Amino acid sequence: MELELKNGDYLPDGAGGLRRVGGREALLQRALFRLTARRGSFPFWESLGSRLWELGRVPAHKRQSAARQYVTEALAEEPVTVENVTLDQGPSGAAAVTAAMTNPAAAAPLRVAAAPRLRPPAAPRVMPVNPRRRSVRSPAHMKMSAYS
Repeated sequence: MELELKNGDYLPDGAGGLRRVGGREALLQRALFRLTARRGSFPFWESLGSRLWELGRVPAHKRQSAARQYVTEALAEEPVTVENVTLDQGPSGAAAVTAAMTNPAAAAPLRVAAAPRLRPPAAPRVMPVNPRRRSVRSPAHMKMSAYS
């Protein structure tokens, strides 16, 4: 049994505790968490998460195969077999990744969807340098003078 998450928050059970889920629901919750968390962002568990957020850096014609690879590696530690991954790309940089998977203990196939952004990361802004302005201003009492 695991604690139930919704939009990143634990759900209360109404009696001062937290709701718990098990079986199929727990597996779906773990799969969704693994697909939406950024791989490498947890310092003590670097294999947790996916690289779906990197899809914007991949050329458009290679994104479908990259999405399949990222989903498969994210769910490698779960007791599921990834059967199919579909990527629906929108014109505004929005996407929907749907993964169909099977689990020997589950009677029906499982399906989970995540929505990564496909826009490439913005280039860092470079601020123009004004050569007339000093980058560090020192207080008047700290200035050295020839007449001390």
